[in-house]
Amino acid sequence: MQIDPAKYKSISSGFGVLLREQGIKGLSKGWVPTLLGFSAQGACKFGFYEFFKKYYSDLAGPEYASKYKTLIYLAGSASAEVIADAALCPMEAVKVRVQTQPGFARGLSDGLSKFLNAEGFGGLFKGIVPLGKTYSLYNDEMCSKPLQLGAVKKMGLWGLFTRGLPLRIVMIGTLTGAQWGIYDAFKVFVGLKPTTGGGGPIPASAKK
Repeated sequence: MQIDPAKYKSISSGFGVLLREQGIKGLSKGWVPTLLGFSAQGACKFGFYEFFKKYYSDLAGPEYASKYKTLIYLAGSASAEVIADAALCPMEAVKVRVQTQPGFARGLSDGLSKFLNAEGFGGLFKGIVPLGKTYSLYNDEMCSKPLQLGAVKKMGLWGLFTRGLPLRIVMIGTLTGAQWGIYDAFKVFVGLKPTTGGGGPIPASAKK
């Protein structure tokens, strides 16, 4: 819907076109890089969040860590998200190329090597700065600059922000929920506290 709005006009018709042209397999294209990419992202997001949360709390000291806990946790979350996004980018780049460029590759097994040959290692991380780089997801033969600009003009500013949004909400919401469930289940399993939403550890100064 985002790449070819003339062809994929809505969610329902988009599914119909995809099933007609690619069959049921078309719905699962790119599942391996999606699984690996979001697994790496989730591990980094929650793992480094715990690391930075403690690191920044230790830097602040017990008194300020308790007083500015929300700000410290936000800083830890932001720091972890930068690393998590970097971990996701390579697999996401391959996935998007497999899904959006017909005939490029069957999946990760041959898509990664083809991507590296075409874009080099640095190409895997172009998504970190997507503004101004969106066109790099498609080669010139598939989507020339006049066509890119014409698509933007046709979709309009509102379309750029909302095209395919419901599907992204369902996809990312499901993935994030699954990551969160695995994260909390792991913490319970190994005896780490608190779980998400639980009370934070009591500062040493408060225990006195």
